Amino acid sequence: MFWKKMKDVGMDLGEQFELCDSLKSVVERERLKLSSLEAALQVDESTGALAMEGRRPVFLFDGTRLASWEVDSLQSLFRGDEPAPKEVLSAYPLEFNHLFFEIERNLPLIVSESGRSPTDGEFLEIYSALRRRPDGRSLGALHDYVWTSVALMLGKYRCSESLYTAIMKRLEKSARTFKTGMSSRNYIRCIKTSR
Repeated sequence: MFWKKMKDVGMDLGEQFELCDSLKSVVERERLKLSSLEAALQVDESTGALAMEGRRPVFLFDGTRLASWEVDSLQSLFRGDEPAPKEVLSAYPLEFNHLFFEIERNLPLIVSESGRSPTDGEFLEIYSALRRRPDGRSLGALHDYVWTSVALMLGKYRCSESLYTAIMKRLEKSARTFKTGMSSRNYIRCIKTSR
């Protein structure tokens, strides 16, 4: 949803990178292409099911190379203490869209690679858990994959805890808005069609 808007206005994601030290080290050592770097999705080849084996290490893929990145916690990746602008919750200010993009850009891989189409309720539960307890217990493979996508966003961009909380609240609100029933899949469908 967000990346299409960014692409339409010609926003260059690369201009905003402010890597944390640990991610910068991995990117330089492994010679990873930062502009195409994403959280790798782990899928069981025989069953096609998500096969995330926990959150750590975070596996990264740039389209050519695979690398691992050790992340202690999401909280360890918070940088700065700036309060989040109120408009992050009500609208999608262009200056923050790259943060939403980094989280959502990989989600369609779940459907294309595993054939699994998560429900709106699953995303609502995951975003709520990530907002309340960023490093709380795992809710399963889907939660772990979203956690790794969030970790990559936090590693690529400077983001205070306050801004992180506002982003999670807004994603939670989006999932709640799209949810029309126990099995609705409108959120992931909307992300897929906007790619």
